[in-house]
Amino acid sequence: MIKETKLDENAEIYKHRKTTVTEKQKLKNMTMKEKFQYFNDYYKTKTIVAGIAIVTSVSIMYTVLSPKPDTVLYAAIVNDSLGEDAKEQLITEFASLADIDLSSKEIILDSSYFISEENSNTSMASEQKLTTYIFAKDIDVIITDEKQFSKYANQGYFDNLSDHLPTDLYSDLSDSFYLANDSENNSINAYGIYLDKSKIYSQTGSIIDKPVIGIIANSKNKMYSVEFIRYLFGGLH
Repeated sequence: MIKETKLDENAEIYKHRKTTVTEKQKLKNMTMKEKFQYFNDYYKTKTIVAGIAIVTSVSIMYTVLSPKPDTVLYAAIVNDSLGEDAKEQLITEFASLADIDLSSKEIILDSSYFISEENSNTSMASEQKLTTYIFAKDIDVIITDEKQFSKYANQGYFDNLSDHLPTDLYSDLSDSFYLANDSENNSINAYGIYLDKSKIYSQTGSIIDKPVIGIIANSKNKMYSVEFIRYLFGGLH
Protein backbone atom coordinates (compact mmCIF):
# COMPACT_ATOMS: atom_id res chain seq x y z
CA MET A 1 0.00 0.00 0.00
CA ILE A 2 1.32 3.39 -1.04
CA LYS A 3 1.83 5.65 1.85
CA GLU A 4 0.35 9.10 1.53
CA THR A 5 2.74 11.94 2.10
CA LYS A 6 2.06 15.53 2.86
CA LEU A 7 4.46 18.25 1.71
CA ASP A 8 5.36 20.94 4.08
CA GLU A 9 3.83 24.26 3.05
CA ASN A 10 7.34 25.70 2.92
CA ALA A 11 8.51 23.09 0.41
CA GLU A 12 10.29 24.29 -2.77
CA ILE A 13 7.32 23.40 -4.99
CA TYR A 14 5.26 26.17 -3.38
CA LYS A 15 7.90 28.84 -3.26
CA HIS A 16 7.73 29.81 -6.96
CA ARG A 17 3.95 30.04 -6.85
CA LYS A 18 4.04 32.30 -3.83
CA THR A 19 6.69 34.63 -5.23
CA THR A 20 5.07 35.07 -8.65
CA VAL A 21 3.58 38.56 -8.68
CA THR A 22 1.76 40.18 -11.59
CA GLU A 23 2.73 43.60 -13.00
CA LYS A 24 -0.52 44.98 -11.66
CA GLN A 25 0.23 43.71 -8.14
CA LYS A 26 3.75 45.10 -8.31
CA LEU A 27 2.49 48.56 -9.16
CA LYS A 28 -0.25 48.36 -6.53
CA ASN A 29 2.26 47.70 -3.77
CA MET A 30 4.68 50.44 -4.87
CA THR A 31 4.97 53.95 -3.55
CA MET A 32 4.61 56.82 -6.01
CA LYS A 33 8.37 57.25 -6.13
CA GLU A 34 8.86 53.54 -6.81
CA LYS A 35 6.21 53.61 -9.54
CA PHE A 36 7.98 56.50 -11.24
CA GLN A 37 11.31 54.70 -11.09
CA TYR A 38 9.70 51.51 -12.40
CA PHE A 39 8.19 53.38 -15.32
CA ASN A 40 11.50 55.13 -15.98
CA ASP A 41 13.40 51.82 -16.03
CA TYR A 42 11.02 49.72 -18.13
CA TYR A 43 8.86 52.01 -20.24
CA LYS A 44 10.75 55.24 -20.87
CA THR A 45 12.74 54.01 -23.89
CA LYS A 46 9.71 52.36 -25.48
CA THR A 47 7.64 55.50 -24.98
CA ILE A 48 10.32 57.74 -26.50
CA VAL A 49 10.72 55.46 -29.53
CA ALA A 50 6.95 55.33 -30.02
CA GLY A 51 6.72 59.11 -29.68
CA ILE A 52 9.45 59.66 -32.26
CA ALA A 53 7.72 57.25 -34.64
CA ILE A 54 4.42 59.11 -34.27
CA VAL A 55 6.02 62.54 -34.78
CA THR A 56 7.92 61.28 -37.84
CA SER A 57 4.77 59.78 -39.36
CA VAL A 58 2.79 62.98 -38.79
CA SER A 59 5.61 65.07 -40.28
CA ILE A 60 5.81 62.87 -43.40
CA MET A 61 2.04 62.96 -43.86
CA TYR A 62 2.00 66.74 -43.45
CA THR A 63 4.78 67.15 -46.02
CA VAL A 64 3.11 64.83 -48.53
CA LEU A 65 -0.45 66.07 -48.09
CA SER A 66 0.19 69.80 -47.61
CA PRO A 67 -0.25 71.93 -50.74
CA LYS A 68 3.08 72.95 -52.28
CA PRO A 69 3.70 76.69 -52.70
CA ASP A 70 3.46 77.94 -56.27
CA THR A 71 6.90 79.06 -57.52
CA VAL A 72 6.42 82.43 -59.23
CA LEU A 73 10.10 83.14 -59.83
CA TYR A 74 13.20 80.96 -59.94
CA ALA A 75 16.44 82.87 -60.49
CA ALA A 76 19.53 80.76 -61.17
CA ILE A 77 22.56 82.76 -60.02
CA VAL A 78 25.70 81.38 -61.67
CA ASN A 79 29.26 82.09 -60.46
CA ASP A 80 28.19 84.66 -57.90
CA SER A 81 28.27 84.39 -54.14
CA LEU A 82 25.23 85.83 -52.40
CA GLY A 83 24.75 85.31 -48.69
CA GLU A 84 21.52 83.87 -47.34
CA ASP A 85 20.66 87.15 -45.60
CA ALA A 86 21.10 89.10 -48.84
CA LYS A 87 18.92 86.66 -50.77
CA GLU A 88 16.27 86.69 -48.08
CA GLN A 89 16.17 90.48 -48.17
CA LEU A 90 15.77 90.47 -51.97
CA ILE A 91 12.96 87.92 -51.75
CA THR A 92 11.10 89.70 -48.96
CA GLU A 93 11.40 93.16 -50.49
CA PHE A 94 10.49 92.06 -54.01
CA ALA A 95 7.51 90.05 -52.75
CA SER A 96 6.25 93.04 -50.81
CA LEU A 97 6.58 95.48 -53.71
CA ALA A 98 5.17 93.03 -56.28
CA ASP A 99 2.30 92.05 -53.97
CA ILE A 100 3.33 88.38 -53.80
CA ASP A 101 1.91 86.40 -50.89
CA LEU A 102 4.79 84.23 -49.65
CA SER A 103 2.46 82.05 -47.61
CA SER A 104 1.13 80.49 -50.81
CA LYS A 105 3.77 81.49 -53.38
CA GLU A 106 7.51 80.95 -53.53
CA ILE A 107 10.48 82.92 -54.85
CA ILE A 108 13.76 81.02 -55.27
CA LEU A 109 17.15 82.68 -55.65
CA ASP A 110 19.51 79.75 -56.17
CA SER A 111 23.20 80.68 -56.04
CA SER A 112 24.49 77.10 -55.87
CA TYR A 113 25.71 77.12 -59.49
CA PHE A 114 29.48 77.43 -59.96
CA ILE A 115 30.92 76.75 -63.41
CA SER A 116 34.59 77.17 -64.29
CA GLU A 117 37.40 75.32 -66.03
CA GLU A 118 39.33 75.09 -62.76
CA ASN A 119 36.86 72.76 -61.05
CA SER A 120 35.51 70.27 -63.55
CA ASN A 121 33.52 68.15 -61.05
CA THR A 122 31.61 71.08 -59.58
CA SER A 123 31.14 72.59 -63.04
CA MET A 124 29.73 69.37 -64.47
CA ALA A 125 27.23 68.99 -61.63
CA SER A 126 26.13 72.63 -61.96
CA GLU A 127 25.82 72.40 -65.74
CA GLN A 128 23.72 69.24 -65.48
CA LYS A 129 21.46 70.78 -62.85
CA LEU A 130 21.05 73.99 -64.84
CA THR A 131 20.28 72.17 -68.09
CA THR A 132 17.82 69.82 -66.41
CA TYR A 133 15.96 72.66 -64.70
CA ILE A 134 15.81 74.72 -67.90
CA PHE A 135 14.38 71.85 -69.94
CA ALA A 136 11.88 71.22 -67.13
CA LYS A 137 10.82 74.89 -67.41
CA ASP A 138 11.72 75.48 -63.77
CA ILE A 139 14.15 78.39 -64.27
CA ASP A 140 12.85 81.84 -65.17
CA VAL A 141 15.94 84.06 -65.18
CA ILE A 142 19.70 83.58 -65.08
CA ILE A 143 22.15 86.01 -63.51
CA THR A 144 25.80 85.37 -64.30
CA ASP A 145 29.04 86.89 -65.55
CA GLU A 146 29.37 88.21 -69.10
CA LYS A 147 31.42 85.26 -70.39
CA GLN A 148 28.98 82.65 -69.11
CA PHE A 149 25.99 84.69 -70.27
CA SER A 150 27.45 84.89 -73.78
CA LYS A 151 27.79 81.11 -73.85
CA TYR A 152 24.13 80.63 -72.89
CA ALA A 153 22.96 83.32 -75.31
CA ASN A 154 24.74 81.53 -78.18
CA GLN A 155 22.92 78.34 -77.17
CA GLY A 156 19.57 80.11 -77.51
CA TYR A 157 18.64 80.08 -73.82
CA PHE A 158 17.27 83.64 -73.66
CA ASP A 159 14.26 85.49 -74.98
CA ASN A 160 14.42 88.72 -76.94
CA LEU A 161 13.65 91.33 -74.27
CA SER A 162 11.83 93.55 -76.74
CA ASP A 163 9.06 90.94 -76.74
CA HIS A 164 8.47 91.25 -72.99
CA LEU A 165 9.69 94.52 -71.49
CA PRO A 166 7.10 97.31 -71.33
CA THR A 167 7.97 100.37 -73.41
CA ASP A 168 8.93 102.50 -70.40
CA LEU A 169 11.25 99.87 -68.92
CA TYR A 170 12.78 99.03 -72.30
CA SER A 171 13.55 102.70 -72.85
CA ASP A 172 14.98 103.22 -69.34
CA LEU A 173 17.32 100.22 -69.61
CA SER A 174 18.40 100.60 -73.25
CA ASP A 175 21.90 101.74 -72.21
CA SER A 176 22.38 98.56 -70.17
CA PHE A 177 21.35 95.96 -72.75
CA TYR A 178 23.45 92.94 -73.59
CA LEU A 179 23.14 92.79 -77.38
CA ALA A 180 23.65 89.72 -79.54
CA ASN A 181 23.14 88.79 -83.16
CA ASP A 182 20.08 86.75 -84.10
CA SER A 183 21.36 84.62 -86.97
CA GLU A 184 17.86 83.55 -88.01
CA ASN A 185 16.60 87.10 -88.53
CA ASN A 186 20.01 88.65 -89.15
CA SER A 187 19.31 91.28 -86.51
CA ILE A 188 20.83 92.59 -83.29
CA ASN A 189 18.58 92.10 -80.28
CA ALA A 190 18.67 92.63 -76.52
CA TYR A 191 18.89 89.31 -74.69
CA GLY A 192 20.21 90.50 -71.37
CA ILE A 193 20.64 93.47 -69.06
CA TYR A 194 23.86 94.39 -67.26
CA LEU A 195 23.27 94.76 -63.53
CA ASP A 196 26.33 96.89 -62.72
CA LYS A 197 24.01 99.92 -62.54
CA SER A 198 21.55 98.17 -60.25
CA LYS A 199 22.08 99.55 -56.75
CA ILE A 200 19.88 96.83 -55.29
CA TYR A 201 21.91 93.97 -56.77
CA SER A 202 25.22 95.69 -55.99
CA GLN A 203 24.25 95.79 -52.32
CA THR A 204 23.97 91.99 -52.17
CA GLY A 205 27.75 91.58 -52.03
CA SER A 206 28.00 90.35 -55.61
CA ILE A 207 31.53 89.38 -56.64
CA ILE A 208 30.90 89.77 -60.40
CA ASP A 209 32.08 93.03 -62.00
CA LYS A 210 29.38 93.14 -64.67
CA PRO A 211 26.63 90.63 -63.91
CA VAL A 212 24.02 90.09 -66.62
CA ILE A 213 20.41 88.97 -66.25
CA GLY A 214 18.31 87.34 -68.95
CA ILE A 215 14.85 85.76 -69.19
CA ILE A 216 14.83 82.09 -70.16
CA ALA A 217 12.95 81.48 -73.43
CA ASN A 218 10.71 78.73 -72.02
CA SER A 219 10.05 80.41 -68.66
CA LYS A 220 6.55 79.93 -67.27
CA ASN A 221 6.73 83.13 -65.21
CA LYS A 222 7.75 85.87 -67.61
CA MET A 223 5.49 88.46 -66.02
CA TYR A 224 7.22 88.08 -62.65
CA SER A 225 10.60 87.91 -64.41
CA VAL A 226 9.95 91.34 -65.90
CA GLU A 227 8.75 92.64 -62.54
CA PHE A 228 11.93 91.32 -60.91
CA ILE A 229 14.06 93.22 -63.43
CA ARG A 230 12.02 96.35 -62.76
CA TYR A 231 12.54 95.85 -59.03
CA LEU A 232 16.33 95.45 -59.40
CA PHE A 233 16.48 98.86 -61.06
CA GLY A 234 14.29 100.55 -58.48
CA GLY A 235 11.17 100.62 -60.63
CA LEU A 236 8.83 99.07 -58.06
CA HIS A 237 7.56 101.30 -55.26
